[in-house]
Amino acid sequence: MKILSVSLYNIASIEGPFHIDFESEPLKSEGLFAITGVTGSGKSTILDAICLALYNNTPRLSPIKSYINIGDGENNLSVRDVKTLLRKGAEAAFAKVVFKAIDDKIYASEWKIRRARGYGRIQDEIITLENLSDKTLFPERNKTLVLKEIQRLLGLSFEQFTKSVILAQGEFANFLKATESERADILEKLTGTEIYSKISAQIFQKHKDLQTEITFFDAQLSSIELLTDEEQQTLHLALNQLKEQENQLITAQKQLQIQLDWHLKNQQLTEQIRQASVNLQIAQEVKNQQQHRFETLDKVEKIQPLKPIWLQKENIQKQIFTVDLDIEGFSQKITELQQQATVIQNALDKEKQHQQTLLQLHEKWLPQIQQARVLDIQLQQKKEILSDKMQQIQAFEQNNQAFIGKIEVEKQTLAQIQEHINQNKLWQSQNAYFEKLAENYSLIGVSCKEAERAISEKEKFRKEVEDLKGQIHRVEVFVNEEKTKNENLLQQHILAKQAYDEFKKAIKGFDIEKLISEQNEIIQKIEQQKNILNSIQKLQEERQNVQRTQQKKQQKKEQLIQIEQQLTQNQADVSLAQQEVSVLEKLLQKLQLESSENVENLRRGLIPDAPCPVCGATHHPYQEQRYENRALQELERQLEEAQENHFRLQNQAHDLLSNKKITEAEIQNLTQKEEESIVIQHQERKKISFLENDFIAKEHNLESLEKNIKVVLSDYQNNVAVIVDKIADYQGLKARETSLETRFNQALNQLESSNRKLNDLENASQKLVHRFDSAQRLLESAQNMLTEKEQSVNQLLDNPSWFLLWKNIPEQFANRLTKAVSDWQQSQENLRLGEQSQLSVNQNILHLSQQQLDQAKQLEDLKTPYDREAQLLSEMKLERQNLLGGKNADQVERQINDKLKIVQKQIELQLTNYQKNALDFQEISAKKQTQEQFLAQLKQERETLQGRIEHWMIENPDFKADLNTQKFDYWISLDNLWIHQERLQLKQLEEGCLMAQTLLKDRSDSLKRHQNQNIPEQSQSDCERLLAENKESEAKVRQDIGKLHNQWAVYQKEVEKHQDLLRQREEKQQVLSQWEVINSLIGSSSGKVFQRYAQEFTLDTLLRYANVHLSSINQRYQLERISDTLSLQVIDKEMGYEVRSVYSLSGGESFLVSLGLALALSSLSSTKMNIETLFIDEGFGTLDAKTLAIAMDALESLQHQGKKVGVISHVQEMTERIAVKIEVKKQGNGKSSIQIKNDW
Repeated sequence: MKILSVSLYNIASIEGPFHIDFESEPLKSEGLFAITGVTGSGKSTILDAICLALYNNTPRLSPIKSYINIGDGENNLSVRDVKTLLRKGAEAAFAKVVFKAIDDKIYASEWKIRRARGYGRIQDEIITLENLSDKTLFPERNKTLVLKEIQRLLGLSFEQFTKSVILAQGEFANFLKATESERADILEKLTGTEIYSKISAQIFQKHKDLQTEITFFDAQLSSIELLTDEEQQTLHLALNQLKEQENQLITAQKQLQIQLDWHLKNQQLTEQIRQASVNLQIAQEVKNQQQHRFETLDKVEKIQPLKPIWLQKENIQKQIFTVDLDIEGFSQKITELQQQATVIQNALDKEKQHQQTLLQLHEKWLPQIQQARVLDIQLQQKKEILSDKMQQIQAFEQNNQAFIGKIEVEKQTLAQIQEHINQNKLWQSQNAYFEKLAENYSLIGVSCKEAERAISEKEKFRKEVEDLKGQIHRVEVFVNEEKTKNENLLQQHILAKQAYDEFKKAIKGFDIEKLISEQNEIIQKIEQQKNILNSIQKLQEERQNVQRTQQKKQQKKEQLIQIEQQLTQNQADVSLAQQEVSVLEKLLQKLQLESSENVENLRRGLIPDAPCPVCGATHHPYQEQRYENRALQELERQLEEAQENHFRLQNQAHDLLSNKKITEAEIQNLTQKEEESIVIQHQERKKISFLENDFIAKEHNLESLEKNIKVVLSDYQNNVAVIVDKIADYQGLKARETSLETRFNQALNQLESSNRKLNDLENASQKLVHRFDSAQRLLESAQNMLTEKEQSVNQLLDNPSWFLLWKNIPEQFANRLTKAVSDWQQSQENLRLGEQSQLSVNQNILHLSQQQLDQAKQLEDLKTPYDREAQLLSEMKLERQNLLGGKNADQVERQINDKLKIVQKQIELQLTNYQKNALDFQEISAKKQTQEQFLAQLKQERETLQGRIEHWMIENPDFKADLNTQKFDYWISLDNLWIHQERLQLKQLEEGCLMAQTLLKDRSDSLKRHQNQNIPEQSQSDCERLLAENKESEAKVRQDIGKLHNQWAVYQKEVEKHQDLLRQREEKQQVLSQWEVINSLIGSSSGKVFQRYAQEFTLDTLLRYANVHLSSINQRYQLERISDTLSLQVIDKEMGYEVRSVYSLSGGESFLVSLGLALALSSLSSTKMNIETLFIDEGFGTLDAKTLAIAMDALESLQHQGKKVGVISHVQEMTERIAVKIEVKKQGNGKSSIQIKNDW
């Protein structure tokens, strides 16, 4: 993984935008570079930008635990929110990192935020990822998914990145000299080993859960009771007896049902006889009511010879009426045609007169049209000439205005240049001192650098003196503390020995095995009482369930009896209805067959004004009259009612059967529930009886028993609490035993270590005193050199305020000096350029003024001839306006011609209409004459037919009274088909009466035969009662059988459950054995066992890496862990591999060891990948020149390993040694800029 470039804009104090490219010179060639700047300038902001682009997090925000909000305009932001890094007042910000991922491809990750509308609320951050190698964008826009993909490409989480790429050594300085508990916390934080404590606790909890499950299985197995062989045999015998009893009841039911069916059939046959009598009475009544139809049939048969003559006469009469109407219509049409001919002739004369008027008007306007066309051509030519001249004039006017505008612009420019020159001269007069600074700039710079080096030397030696003084003081404090500590350790050793002896006496008073035995015994009793309590509660609940089930079952039985009674009655009704439908259908079919060709069917098919298929008449006066056959109608009605009744009874039977099945299923279900509840009650009684000996005597008062058990449970739980407290006291004493023994041994070891450390501190104190004297002499020499250099600078500046500024704030002095010299030189350059520009602008003004005068003269020469031509054009326009009123000549001529064409078309149209009117008149006159002749012929035929009708009336005087009546017309309209059908229908009436008499006789005979066969011994009510009692007994037997079946099924389930529990317990026991081994090794309730083991192993690995780096930084020291602890000690190779405390290391020595630890963590975190970029954010101010050189050598060695190392530091000697620097400079108003500098 390698960082290739960083870009940032408006992040914290960095305004930008700025781009740092590690693959471009000078950073590309240098493996070691420095990030420098004054405090607060924003050096660490560069690292924040890297972390923002890659992880949307920063090292400065991630440790914050506070949830306090800070104001942002009208909104609030959490102090942990990355949006707080947007620079104050900025509208938007971004951070972009280009990196090489673990797949060796180049990627760019960009982090952006902005304010809504540029001034509103800060919007959510946007993170994008682009593959620069493949030139593709990561398709997801979800922030979480993009960050997850970036982490995959880097191969490092945020915590790993900040430990292996961005090293914070302050953590390792704390780690080096922390207490053991603090070191454990820091080690867990740095290496991420907190997971091991969770693993240890989960292993302990898993082992505990498995033990609980085994105990649960044992309790379940003990609660299952299986039947003995004798109990199983008894159960099978009872079941066989009940099945035999059930078969006997079923046989008796069949006999009773046969007797009950006989009674029902007897009722059915009696009802059929009654219905047949009614049908016979109806048939006789219908026959009597239809007597008039016999008389009508006789009249129709006599009138048949007259029917053709009568119908022919009526047809001729209709034709005469139609012809009269046609003649009258032809007369009206002739009159209308004569009127139209007059109108057409008048219109034709009018159009011809209009045509003559238009021809005269055309001859009058023709000379003016020709003259207007000539003037139009002349006007168009004159307009084109004037347009060309106007374009030339406008072009000259535009050019003239352009020259005037340019002259004004040049004059304004000249005034601005003069003002700028005056401002520069005024500024130079006000800052004349800057001229001297510019002349002596080089000498001032050299003198200031020499003085700064002297200050640096003095400060270095002063710090060394102060550091040595502090070290001497600290060593003296350490010596005094160690002496006090030595005395305290001796006293602690004596007290620990006394405490340990007293504890041994106290612990002998506890009999822990007896306490544990009592605790287990009481816990078993508590579980037993809880089981009894649960069984009592379940027994009460099941008793209530049985009562509710029995009530519901009784209701359903009563409902079932009602349904069965209704179903028996319904079956008898259905049988009777079926027989009735069959008889009526046969009667109806016979009547319909005889009347199938009735005249009424033909009359219904007649169409108005269409000829009748029998007589040929087009008028049907009797079509709407209906003479229904009453007998047929009555039979149809009875059949329809019988069918509806039969269908209704069948539906009712179906509904009753469905309700019966549903009710029986509900009763069976309730019976099963009742049996299950009884079985459960039996089981619970057996459980309670097994646990409570006198339960049978107490069963009648379960509530009192439940209260007594709760009281006993409370007493047992109080006893267990007392024993638990005693066991806890014993465990506390046992823990104290280990603690006291450890304390005794530690006190002895610490006393011996304190004696060795006291000798080391006294030797170190003498060495520090010699070094302090030498450093004091060097400090005095550096002070003399500084005084000399300050005098040289003061002489060159010759200004007390500037000298004080240089002395107090050298960085600000350097900026002001550079700015003053730069401003003076810029002012001189501006003055020179302004004078040159002034001369050039004056020349431009003269040249432009001459060109403007030339343009004005040419414009005047063009305007004079243009005015003459314009006057001539106005005169021609006036002349043209007087011709044709100014109208277009072609348009005037075209309007006259269009009107002439329209008039000509109207004349032709009127001539055509006149001719058509004459032809229509001739055609209508001929048709009228033909119809008059046909009318005379029809009247002659009508007179002949009327004579024949009068002759027939003389022969049949019986019809003379009915002539010309509606009844006569009806007889005439009836044909042979009607006669035939009427004969058949009347015959059917007679046969219907005969069939009704036959049906009545057949049903009476059937009733007699039924009453003479198989007469039952029991009455119908007795049969129904005995059958209901038999079914009730059968249901009870089936219920008993169901109970026994359920009891056997429950037993089988208990056997299967017992076997399944045994198998599961065996499986759990095998798993528990494995977890017992793991728990004994690394399991614990607090997680400390495995956590401690993992931390010791991780610390050993970290120290191995650290010693490798220490061998290249400082070969004198080697780190190692004190056995069975997380404490560290140092092996001093130059003092005969003497073991030293880390507290004995000086500040510089502590820094070198911490540096080794920091580099070790980087190596440890990157074991699975090659990290080529490293940033160290740590001050190097505690190092002397020699130690600093060693540290620099170590950092430079890293670049030989292929790493690019960036160091953030304020130490001047260090930054001077590093050629390439990324300088972060303050610019005021909270802004900073970034500049890459190369000193080579």
